[in-house]
Amino acid sequence: MSTYEYTSCDTNATCQEAFGWGQVCGEQGLCEVAEVPNRCTQAWPIDLFNNREAYSDSVILGVNYDHSDFSYEVRAMELAIRQANEEGGIGGREFALIQCDNAQNADYDTLTQEEANLSVTQWLSSDIGVPGIIGPATSTRSLAAYSVAATNGSVLMSPSATSPDLTIIDGQTSTDEAPGLFWRTAPPDSLQGEVIGSFMKDALDAQRVAVIHEMGTYGKGLADAFVAEFTGDDLFVELWSFSTTSQRDEAIVEAGNGDFDQVLFIATAKEDLVALFYAAGQIESFVDSSDPMGIFLADGAYYIDIFEEAGDYDFLFEQVHGTRPTVVQGSVYETFSAGYAAAYDGESPSVAAYTAYAYDAAWLTLIGSAWAMYQEDEFNGDGLARGLRRVSNGQPLTIKPSSWAVIKANFYAGDSIDVTGASGSLDFDPVTGETSSTIEVWGVQNNGDGTYEFVTTALIEP
Repeated sequence: MSTYEYTSCDTNATCQEAFGWGQVCGEQGLCEVAEVPNRCTQAWPIDLFNNREAYSDSVILGVNYDHSDFSYEVRAMELAIRQANEEGGIGGREFALIQCDNAQNADYDTLTQEEANLSVTQWLSSDIGVPGIIGPATSTRSLAAYSVAATNGSVLMSPSATSPDLTIIDGQTSTDEAPGLFWRTAPPDSLQGEVIGSFMKDALDAQRVAVIHEMGTYGKGLADAFVAEFTGDDLFVELWSFSTTSQRDEAIVEAGNGDFDQVLFIATAKEDLVALFYAAGQIESFVDSSDPMGIFLADGAYYIDIFEEAGDYDFLFEQVHGTRPTVVQGSVYETFSAGYAAAYDGESPSVAAYTAYAYDAAWLTLIGSAWAMYQEDEFNGDGLARGLRRVSNGQPLTIKPSSWAVIKANFYAGDSIDVTGASGSLDFDPVTGETSSTIEVWGVQNNGDGTYEFVTTALIEP
């Protein structure tokens, strides 16, 4: 029956500094363990939340992704963490990954996708205190999540948010004093839009193009980049945008009944892309055997699941072209692909556009963390980002498990490195912080047995 004196906490960071990750400042000014939301219970190691004491010294990172639409990418991120730990972790400590799902899913809660995106970003960056979050997948979600992550000092590392609008959300330039808290392994869509425009003109001889795009930074940004390239006295573009299924379906019908050579359809949701084939299969201009209207897709459509689901309309696939930032085939990619297949029951990472980019994003977050731990006074997002400024000019290294010890040794000595990942070269521009890439033009091959695969039509330098 006595009282004791204590100093009240005022921030979650105060509690995490005193007692470790996942501590929050409660209403009574006492530190307590953060409650784990239903959409964030998946983790690696799998017993992370049930055995906190065993992982009290672990370096915790976060994932904010849609697990249902982008399952290949989520597994690639986990693979990177597993491999880093197998190769010794960092400074005697292991990494751990909390994998939050930002999909709208009533099994979790009543949140919309937009609300879930912000909620898990806040929880990871504030309640858990992670220095880096991998994701989200899309540009619109990344733009929304960035403001929350940056407020709490966490790096946001997206594998696939490609809108040009994201280049300057964390400042016009990247410096050591202000390294920027938004990074991405995929190049901006200004490159992809340029290639789509030139390929339409030069290879497909298109003169009249209908552009149907989802609302948001990705759809509008890529559409604008295409329009800027597809110009000329004899060229014509008409644009439709959609944010509902009704608007989408009406746009497809209007474009299909118009006088166009090609329809450029820009979307990220699989249901929208599958619906394109369902609708196009009912419109004469798309199924005309003598001169069918072409269907041009972008990187958001590079998921074989889409074409498997739309397989009843596979007679349309022959007139499909698409683009994506290329994945450079070679020993680095092959090592990643073999490790991925071994870890996930023989599954191939090649059936989705950004699996290799997700793997690289996770590894870069680990690499940035190594710099922050070895060279910074505080282990936080700014220190991690300063490490990312040191992966494009130094000793050439590849992102493979066997390279981890050499990467750590360089950073421990304060030396920069120049890494090549599973997706290709990861040369971040020292000013903008952006990467560049060759753009692949792809098509879809029907194997005749109910399966489909992507084939490369061309590789184009923007």
